[in-house]
Amino acid sequence: MPVITTYIRDKVHYALLAAIIASCVFPHPYTSWLIVLCSLHWLIDPKLFTKIKISARQPLTKFLWLFYLAYIISALISHNHREGFAIVERRSALLVLPLLILGQPIQNNQIRNIILAFVGSLIIAFIICLVYAVSQYLQKQEVSVFFYHPFVRILKGHAVYIASYCVIGIQGLLFFRHEIDRWFLVSGLFILLVFIVLLNSKMVLFCLLIGLIVFGLREWSLKKAFGLSAIAGLCLFAAISVLPNTKQRFLEEWRTDWHVVKQDSFRYDTPFTGLSLRLVFWKLSVSIIREQNAWIKGVNTGDFQDILNSHYAGRGIYMGNPELGDTGYRGYGPHNQYIELLLSMGLPFLVFFILMLVYLFRKALLEKNYLSFQLLLLFSLFFWSESVLSMAKGIIPFVYFLCLFTQYVAFFNNDRK
Repeated sequence: MPVITTYIRDKVHYALLAAIIASCVFPHPYTSWLIVLCSLHWLIDPKLFTKIKISARQPLTKFLWLFYLAYIISALISHNHREGFAIVERRSALLVLPLLILGQPIQNNQIRNIILAFVGSLIIAFIICLVYAVSQYLQKQEVSVFFYHPFVRILKGHAVYIASYCVIGIQGLLFFRHEIDRWFLVSGLFILLVFIVLLNSKMVLFCLLIGLIVFGLREWSLKKAFGLSAIAGLCLFAAISVLPNTKQRFLEEWRTDWHVVKQDSFRYDTPFTGLSLRLVFWKLSVSIIREQNAWIKGVNTGDFQDILNSHYAGRGIYMGNPELGDTGYRGYGPHNQYIELLLSMGLPFLVFFILMLVYLFRKALLEKNYLSFQLLLLFSLFFWSESVLSMAKGIIPFVYFLCLFTQYVAFFNNDRK
């Protein structure tokens, strides 16, 4: 009887883990509720303390917990404690997910099934978005509803983050391709590629291309890998050229007015592009650090956004119109994870974070862990254009898949031993 009970408990835990990541595609509260439910189920496990010890021994768990501890300390010394601890709460995945995922072995077929559940949720999300976009098009007769943020508005999601999920799904399908039904594999890859193109994220499209090159190098000779990658790149270029909205986004970046970045003051109608806006944010962030001599401890987790907002207003950056319910650029972070960590917690912590990534990259290479390497590659590039770890939609998938793919290697290492 105890054996049966343990078996059922493990199956429920595994099912909840799959539901957590599958729900990430949809509005955030569902994911939070599932994490709470999975945690409660985990807490009543008779082997709880054994699982905590197993998880705590993992180097990845130690890294993530130190990361979380740094946020708590920074929040404590912030002037705006309310915002500081709100940020700590949003980053609680750093504390909880390593316990839920690394505390017990997850078999390779379960990891594959979790990937399939994740891909399935993306396919369902794509169908929902497509139906919604068609209905909007019939009302407005505007093609823009099929692209970027308007396309995923019904999900209350962020186009760039959902595009990054699609890249993870594609890499998972390619890795497990010999164990997946061919029809599901082909249709899944096709839908996710279409989804990424419609979501119009320039950085994610770049990450996808780099990831495909890495996949080619793993599977084929150098010459064949780059040949096939060139074909994939040409196909993406053709898709971008054919779709007017996607083409327009790339052309806007090409026509960026670089003089905007050099300005010290701005107007409400200053013509920013995605790149020029980010460069201005990065420049302002470094300027704040210099003014406050905050290289060592930053300006603190709870305060950096208030300080940024103050500098935006002082430089004339558009801060919205209350009568229209428009907040402008108020609340916009640096849009760069590395810069945000430097601004909020200082250079020593940024160095720690980079060393953590270097360690994980090295570990993935030594263990020939393709999934972990691709995930780290995606996010280390993605960190340049978004403060990924500042939102649940970014930090939950990052920590979840990092822990899950580490489990994949641990499982096979135990087999070899």
